[in-house]
Amino acid sequence: MTLAVAASAAIDPVTISSGATFTTTFSDIKGQSLIGGSGTLQLGSIYTLLGAPAQVGTAPPGTVPLTITRSGNDIVLTWDKNSAPSVDIYTLTGDGSGVYSDSGFTVKMGTHTSGTLTDTAQVGAGNPEKYYKGVMTGYDSFLLGPEYGNKTCLQAAQAVGKVNYVFAGGNNFFNYPFAKTDTINTIFGNKAIGQPGTAVNIASGSRVLAHNYSAGNFEVSELSGTAGTSQWSALTLAPSKGNIFFNASTNNINVTLVGQVVPDLSVASSALGGNNLTGLVYPKGEKITLFSNSKSGDRLLVQNATGSFDTIDCTGANSWANGAYALKPTLGYWYYRDPKNGNMTWQQSRP
Repeated sequence: MTLAVAASAAIDPVTISSGATFTTTFSDIKGQSLIGGSGTLQLGSIYTLLGAPAQVGTAPPGTVPLTITRSGNDIVLTWDKNSAPSVDIYTLTGDGSGVYSDSGFTVKMGTHTSGTLTDTAQVGAGNPEKYYKGVMTGYDSFLLGPEYGNKTCLQAAQAVGKVNYVFAGGNNFFNYPFAKTDTINTIFGNKAIGQPGTAVNIASGSRVLAHNYSAGNFEVSELSGTAGTSQWSALTLAPSKGNIFFNASTNNINVTLVGQVVPDLSVASSALGGNNLTGLVYPKGEKITLFSNSKSGDRLLVQNATGSFDTIDCTGANSWANGAYALKPTLGYWYYRDPKNGNMTWQQSRP
């Protein structure tokens, strides 16, 4: 094989039996051996030298796109087993504060060849937050090139995840920290887990509200129809915007939402003069100083356990009365932008 200047190549997979040797020699374009351009590898067992990883669609090489759904009390992962016959699944779990990181996946859930994996008792229960990645078997530590940020296959793999909520009766300010590409019916479904852990129907008349800043009101999706088969009316959840879930029941319900972590490396968000219902783009907690262009007169309203709001005032340029406050990816917030300060933007980066 001949390579151009600064080019690179991978050796096709080679299986080395016990006691065998594998020797490489590198030459320049005139056929002269390069200094230090050869080597011998001798192994005492049976090993495979990995070649360049395969690519599934537009996903980074060696990575396996996963689909995540709810099924009763369980989380179900699926993938195209024809494109990826053997897959290693890795997970990352947290306490609900938002722990997501591309490089935080250290727990392996085994090697799978069936194209599906069920993670039991994770709907309305289990880990408060849990994320999943798939890589082709053996390629977790394979280093990709600069076009993929010089990350390993595991770091570059696209993640899916689940987060748990407890919605009390009435209004609950929440945020959906995944890619908002699915319909409201797919995101919520019509089932929940009640207290203490039994399956229940989400009460008919429950609503999801999205703030329409321009109109000064809310767009509403309402659940209606026969219990168990009811459907939500159409509503689009906007990126970096929080929402309100109105629980028509007087009882708490446990709701698990699933989705794909936003693949973009960064997302710009904004607030205009007055109240803006906002939320985090990624399932990673952030300090209140994320609002990098905040000014005196701005304030953040945080719903508390009683259903009312605590206020955190901005006391100066990106300086807050409670500068240690941690934003949670599952919560929606009212950000009040003092109109005299003009519009503002801030940037969120994928961790």
